[in-house]
Amino acid sequence: MGGDCAGIELDLAKKVVKLKEKIVFKSGTAKILPESHGLVDQIAHALKIIHEILDKDGSEIGLEQINYLVGGHTHRNAGVKQDNPKAVQRSEQRACAVRRKLMAAGVPTSIIFAKGLGGGMPISDKAHDNRRVEITVVSQLRARILAEEAVARAAKAGPIKKATPKKKDSSRKKKTSDKKKKTGFGFKKKSPKRSKNKNKIKK
Repeated sequence: MGGDCAGIELDLAKKVVKLKEKIVFKSGTAKILPESHGLVDQIAHALKIIHEILDKDGSEIGLEQINYLVGGHTHRNAGVKQDNPKAVQRSEQRACAVRRKLMAAGVPTSIIFAKGLGGGMPISDKAHDNRRVEITVVSQLRARILAEEAVARAAKAGPIKKATPKKKDSSRKKKTSDKKKKTGFGFKKKSPKRSKNKNKIKK
């Protein structure tokens, strides 16, 4: 892969896709900043090549398809046993954002999963370092569990409601029309009344 994937290191034996730099998000959101788009594209390129090789020659060399987890991590303050629910939600949203971008770049949906993992796996004392997204290799069994969890979350969330266009207020339109009839605005001028004496014979 070489220069095409200079920003990552693949160590499948250790079950990790090591990122040489951090995927950066807009502060307080799950929006990936443009400066990290190239890195995510490199990850997608690497995962697609591995998938294609295993899909073609995996059975001959005794290797099954590899599954990946995009894990979102957050920061947990020292002495705190539970994560802030909002922080966990944000970490999951960021993991899902990376997964969506990888899929958009061609990584098969069936081999890539996403989950918010909270602050239980810190790599530093600094909040900035702990708030991160990592990609790890998961077993076939773990992949099935992750797939089931994703289906359960989607069912719990329910269908996405579509915004329905507002109906025109016909009663208001009718009132306006009636008002015009009364005032005569918007209509042709009424013809003048005929004189009662018009048809009388002059003597």
